[in-house]
Amino acid sequence: MDNVTHTLLGLTIGRAGVERLGALAMPTLVIAANLPDADIIVSPFGQTAYLEHHRGITHAAIGILVQIPLLAAAMWSLGRWLQRRRDEAASPRGGDGESDEGAVSPPRRPVRFLPLLTAATIGLASHPLLDLLNTYGVRPWLPVSDLRYFGDAVFIVDPWIWLVLGSAVCLTGPRGMRHGVRWAAIAAVAAVPILGSGRAPLGVGLTWIAAVGLVAALRAAGVGTARPRAAAGVALAIAVLHVAGLATASRVAAEHGLGAVRPALAPDEAVSAVSVHPQPATPWRFDVLVESPTRIRWSLVDLARGTTGSVRVLDRRLDDPALANVRETDEHRAWRLFARHPFVGRTPDGCLILGDARYHPFPAPSWCNLCVPLPGAPIPVPR
Repeated sequence: MDNVTHTLLGLTIGRAGVERLGALAMPTLVIAANLPDADIIVSPFGQTAYLEHHRGITHAAIGILVQIPLLAAAMWSLGRWLQRRRDEAASPRGGDGESDEGAVSPPRRPVRFLPLLTAATIGLASHPLLDLLNTYGVRPWLPVSDLRYFGDAVFIVDPWIWLVLGSAVCLTGPRGMRHGVRWAAIAAVAAVPILGSGRAPLGVGLTWIAAVGLVAALRAAGVGTARPRAAAGVALAIAVLHVAGLATASRVAAEHGLGAVRPALAPDEAVSAVSVHPQPATPWRFDVLVESPTRIRWSLVDLARGTTGSVRVLDRRLDDPALANVRETDEHRAWRLFARHPFVGRTPDGCLILGDARYHPFPAPSWCNLCVPLPGAPIPVPR
């Protein structure tokens, strides 16, 4: 999932009661909820490194277990340092018994390691669980196994999860004009992917605007201030129900998509894999990919209308003889580790495409399709 979702989940869990564990529990929880994505540091090393290592060891069980005590220890050390700074600022100077004007008083709650360890555990555990929900998948058993698990239930950016969790944080947070303006700005920015993408129906955008208006009215009425933990708990429950509904819809969509593809299969063509890809902001639309040893077919399933779009076909071409020339390359290794629906293609300028049909089912370079120049071919010039 995107880091906005990870952050909002961490904040909502904190408001549900974890922030009461002790000093620095909330920032520890929010940092932990995002920490596994530190593997993004491989991005400057190129597309191959990104595909191979993103959602790698930092998202695996062993990586999570290592990060928990390291983060807790770092936050405990930070807390102790801040405590000393505050103690020095609040202490009398020059022995005259007078404190500096405006000195900061030490916090009443001491920084303790065990609450920070608990907050780090909850936050870090939430990250791979969220990532499991989408089509990118997680590899929990690294470095022992590269096996990936896919939820196929939630698009990587789900504005309805943003809305539910963001509402909880908004309603349980501090009041005042400055905070109200900040939340209005956040809501406006969050609406851009929905209203400006052109991929979601107009009704989706209007529903989003109406929901944001309702949250604003509830905030003005003071809802959430008296029982913030209950409000955050309700939001978490709604988010869970939303995800459960998407998971159920995903399974139904898989059946519809497979039913549409089966008549197009040759008598000796067996289905080897099926994946379901939620569409952004529309929890009733799914792309269903059906893979056989030689082809990948996909269609758009609209559960609200009860329709299935036309079936499109991509030849996998895994028997392309040029593959033998690139088997020892870093690109080939990354492709085999990353691609869920692998296929091979060629471009007119002599580039061998090592592709993944789940994100770009076309024989052309993209963020997930690797371009490997064949021996004797000119190196493609980026356009």
